[in-house]
Amino acid sequence: MSVGVEILEELNGGSNSITLLVKDLRNSVPFVRKLGKGESGAKLLEQANWLKRNSSTINVPKIREVISRNGTFVLDLDWIEGALPLDLHLRQLSPADAAACVNEVVSYSRTLPVVNSITPDWSRLIEEKVRHKLLHCIQFDSRLKPLLLGTITLNSQRLESPLNIIEELQKIYPSFFELQREQLDLHGDLTFENILVKNGKFYFLDPNPGNIVSDWTVDGGKILQSLHSQYELLRVQGSFVQEGLEYQAEFPSSYHFRNVLNEFEIVINANFSSIDWLSFYVHEAIHFTRLLPYRLIQEPERFPLYALKMRELFGQLPARFEKWFK
Repeated sequence: MSVGVEILEELNGGSNSITLLVKDLRNSVPFVRKLGKGESGAKLLEQANWLKRNSSTINVPKIREVISRNGTFVLDLDWIEGALPLDLHLRQLSPADAAACVNEVVSYSRTLPVVNSITPDWSRLIEEKVRHKLLHCIQFDSRLKPLLLGTITLNSQRLESPLNIIEELQKIYPSFFELQREQLDLHGDLTFENILVKNGKFYFLDPNPGNIVSDWTVDGGKILQSLHSQYELLRVQGSFVQEGLEYQAEFPSSYHFRNVLNEFEIVINANFSSIDWLSFYVHEAIHFTRLLPYRLIQEPERFPLYALKMRELFGQLPARFEKWFK
């Protein structure tokens, strides 16, 4: 490495990379060091390039150094000392103020450079990020097939396969899936964990560029993953019981964030089209599916809870489409 360091703490850095808070032994200045090999190293290179491209448009950690040595990729970033994760910041605000804050965060996505304006490739997105991810889980454990792809009952509601649901929606509402949208140089992973707040400024961490679909509502879907399906809470709370293909699940829910979500919906519908809000929910369900193989490896005992939340999100989509296309 370029400088001697002392490891202070291991951080949650995403991209399957190792993320460390370290101290420069020359001057005792703390900074973040991310390390990856192979695919995770390539992801770090994509992150570094995205941070460079967008540092003049939005607030991002300053790159200290980028190193590639002996098959290991290293990305050193400034440590934003004293910053709060977005979820903690929002808990300090009223629901209305928190919703305005979330809207400001999502609005940053609309300021990013336009790559092109095309009809999103929904077929490829669904194939690679829904079907492929579900089959990957089933290949890992074939016993998961009924849970992921079968018809089940969840909290007394009958749910068809998520693939059948999205395919049926494409047939019934082709105008939604054929809508041309500006594709942006998107962050791609705009969850609460990846946003810090300091002195009224938002700092965007751990981008996931190069998405198949990259209009601004993709980042909106990631925000809903934190605000609506409350993915971060699901990692530590919630339970389920199973009897055959019938499930009863208790998903964690923050009363404050439910109120923030209601206020946020008002803000979005006042400033944008209802199609944008609907697109948020579609991308939320797809994003949640993308996470399943990772969660299966990391938390096999809690995996059914994540899978059931995914089934619930897809199961809610037909009613959402029907409401907005009345």
